Amino acid sequence: MPSAVPVTGAEEFETHAMPEKKQPRKPAIRKQLRGPLAADRIAAIFAALDEAYPNVECALTHRSPWELLVATIFSAQCTDFMMPLIQEIQTA
Repeated sequence: MPSAVPVTGAEEFETHAMPEKKQPRKPAIRKQLRGPLAADRIAAIFAALDEAYPNVECALTHRSPWELLVATIFSAQCTDFMMPLIQEIQTA
């Protein structure tokens, strides 16, 4: 049976060396936008929605895109009963 050899502080650090740091990846540069956000795919989605839901009107009262965004967030957080009250306050 081999005898246990005491390890000094320097030898312990040599056996448990830190791994080398990995270099961060460089972001890939895309020449043209492809994939799920490609322009032709977006156009096809809008065409399908227009065909499935013709003459759609927004149920939320708004005068600008900002007001529509705020009304959408409020409507997601409250009941149908409270939505008209909130819209009255918003447009006041």
